[in-house]
Amino acid sequence: MDTADILVLAGSAALFLAAAKAHGRQLRLEREKAGYWEVTFGGKNPAWVEGLWKQERVLFWTLTGAAVAFSLAYAVAARRFSLPMPLPDDSGSHPWWMLALWTMIWPMTLGFIITGLISITRLVAALSSGKRPEAAWIKAAWWGAAGWWSLVAGLAVLTLLAVLRLFPSIR
Repeated sequence: MDTADILVLAGSAALFLAAAKAHGRQLRLEREKAGYWEVTFGGKNPAWVEGLWKQERVLFWTLTGAAVAFSLAYAVAARRFSLPMPLPDDSGSHPWWMLALWTMIWPMTLGFIITGLISITRLVAALSSGKRPEAAWIKAAWWGAAGWWSLVAGLAVLTLLAVLRLFPSIR
């Protein structure tokens, strides 16, 4: 495993964790905007909070499942119809860990990013209607969101650059 391999793996792991954190933060902001400042993970929570979490799980796993299905379908079609396999190396084969990223980690990361962005739109809609929270809360919410989503975007670009460096044939 060379430096480019390590960069792709490390970048993918960091991107996954940052996307999960940014997504979770967006849900916390929605919950706080609705007036629920404290929750118990794994315990009993207000129905509104449980409903938000249930809705988010359904959306996340639906999107992630669709991305996994696409990834697997492409991998099968690529082999069957002699299409380029996902992220081939110079010899035309692909390392097992790259297929694991393609079919597991990246679809889940994409699910976190999409549902996090959907959460932002719900929060914007909630802020434009009804009672607005204190200006300090809004300012901290947006600055924190901007920071986490900037980290996600930066890691996505760096990971993509590492993938392109590792697999020049996909450029």
